[in-house]
Amino acid sequence: MKVRFITRPPTKELRGIVKSLWFLEGATPPHAVERRLPSAEAQLLFNLSHDSFRWFSGARLDRSQRAGPALLSGPSDTAFGIDPRDQSKLLGVVLHVGAAPVVLGLPMTEVANTQLDLGDIVATESLYAELIHAADPRAALHLVEQWLLSVVHSSPDAAMTAAVAQLSRGALVSEVADHAGLSTRGLRRRFSAAVGLSPKRFAGLARFQRVIHDIAKRPPTCWATFAYAHGFFDQAHLIRDVRAFSGLTPATYLPRSADVPMHVVER
Repeated sequence: MKVRFITRPPTKELRGIVKSLWFLEGATPPHAVERRLPSAEAQLLFNLSHDSFRWFSGARLDRSQRAGPALLSGPSDTAFGIDPRDQSKLLGVVLHVGAAPVVLGLPMTEVANTQLDLGDIVATESLYAELIHAADPRAALHLVEQWLLSVVHSSPDAAMTAAVAQLSRGALVSEVADHAGLSTRGLRRRFSAAVGLSPKRFAGLARFQRVIHDIAKRPPTCWATFAYAHGFFDQAHLIRDVRAFSGLTPATYLPRSADVPMHVVER
């Protein structure tokens, strides 16, 4: 089957909450495990080809677990594994960093670094049944948008949305706290509830992702120069940071493709 991938922005009413919606069909890679690198973006996933998701945890991604066909992939700061063979028809919703609490109704600290049955948090049974019988991908994406509009009854924390943007650009945590009119401790408490990670950890993750995307586009010829350009004290610091977030070193990081820098074929 030819691979079909559709992605689009959300309807106007959801733009402050949903970053994008996507549909994938026909992807049947031969490998059994992919290393999914960490991201602060929570995703809602619907497996339309199988009745469950299989994922892997542990340093070697050797602990297999399963969750239902509607999955919450929480914000993460460590890598986890997925089995791409049972995900040949998927629908996904990528939420803006800090916006997930208004969909799920709980602080992100409760679901960080986890893959959970979405139905245990918010009702999805009737939606999933409709998605299975949707006439085409665009109809399925529309169904998910209508469902999201029915479960969202508030707006994301605007101050934390601004904090995410500032930290993503490299601002210091103390500067972000001052801008928000909060103490550093107050920012940490409020930011962690919205995002699932502390401000400092999120800032480190944002830098890690910039590093990974740059390597995927064009591997550097001099790692020391590359490390300095990304704000690391030296090459050793770069290696430690990349390993802490991904379980890999910069030199051993080999993405599935330059277009999919967050996925690495494991085995």
